[in-house]
Amino acid sequence: MDLTKIEKQRSGLQQYLIVVMMILLGLIMVVAHGELVGFSVPIAAAKYAISALAIVCLIACLYVLSRDRRLRRTASNLVRELVAKERAVHELGNKLNEGRHALEEERTRAADLDVRLKELAALYRAISKVNSETRYHLMCETALRAVLELVGGDRGSIMLLDERKEYLRIVSSLGVRGDVISATRQKVGNGVAGWVAQYGQPILLHGDAAADQRFSDPTALTTQVRSAVCVPLDLGENSIGVMSLGHTKKHREFTEYHMRLATIFGQHASMAILYSRTRQL
Repeated sequence: MDLTKIEKQRSGLQQYLIVVMMILLGLIMVVAHGELVGFSVPIAAAKYAISALAIVCLIACLYVLSRDRRLRRTASNLVRELVAKERAVHELGNKLNEGRHALEEERTRAADLDVRLKELAALYRAISKVNSETRYHLMCETALRAVLELVGGDRGSIMLLDERKEYLRIVSSLGVRGDVISATRQKVGNGVAGWVAQYGQPILLHGDAAADQRFSDPTALTTQVRSAVCVPLDLGENSIGVMSLGHTKKHREFTEYHMRLATIFGQHASMAILYSRTRQL
């Protein structure tokens, strides 16, 4: 039974009670005023008739009240059941939402893991390319192309220290003008590359390096480079140079993760460059 049916039954009981009351009142009026309609009723009979009608009316009222009470109780139980079901549905909906969020998080983690695995595979391929090249005059170019492919940059350079470790010079570059290559002789401590060579720490930059107070005479970034990474090439305390990578396209920027990848690659590239240099000697 639903609430609509209960309300209909309660409405029917009220109508029933009204009809009974109207009949009772009508009979009482007839008995009490019988002379007005052309007949008279003995007083004793009138009393018995009125008493009987009153009893009938009382019984009808008691029945209606009892029935109405049961209907109200049933309606109250139905309301409680509906509230409980709504609460259960709400809790189930919350659990479903939590499950959906958990599933989305799992998918996100799986997607991130897949990306990381692909990037690690790319790092392995890049290191393998460097390790497979033993000719010193091609080693730096191979390493530069491999790391740009790894992090998605479109220009870069490898600068090595001279024998006295006072100056850096470009030994390999992509996307850098020839006159810049020939004219570049950067002192350790000056500019972005000089700072990285001096302190042995990688750095991530966006925009114009001239705005950074750490650098004097910044040269690692030009106005065309929107994002750059510069990492040291060293093995322990043995520093051989720096590797600078850049983006020139819009809506492309390096991140901390790219810098970490380039740093790891730089350590392997340093070993390969030193090894090939030793073999050449």
